[in-house]
Amino acid sequence: GQTDNPQAAKDAANASRQQVEQCMAKCNAAVEAFRHAQQQEVAQIQTVVQRGIAQCTDTARQSLPASPSERQVNRAQQNAEACAKKSFATAEALVPKAEQRLREHAKKLMQATSR
Repeated sequence: GQTDNPQAAKDAANASRQQVEQCMAKCNAAVEAFRHAQQQEVAQIQTVVQRGIAQCTDTARQSLPASPSERQVNRAQQNAEACAKKSFATAEALVPKAEQRLREHAKKLMQATSR
């Protein structure tokens, strides 16, 4: 058997170790790829929020005259806050699609890793 040939046993152990290392490398690459995809999805949603809030701020500033009254400032602030809430709602609506894309991405990575 294999015990009669120490070199064959050593070769089999090395091949087995190599297979484990290749498997681990594949899994680590898949985890990294998923982490990258996740970061991209989050960054896109953050960008939507940031752009929306910047637009709200610009609109509020532009609505004010050179020397605004306290009432005008308060109204501009309320409008900016309402606008910001809409920006968050818009971004929140993007989350389910992002989750779906990430689930599909994870499924593809698992299929590729199990080969």
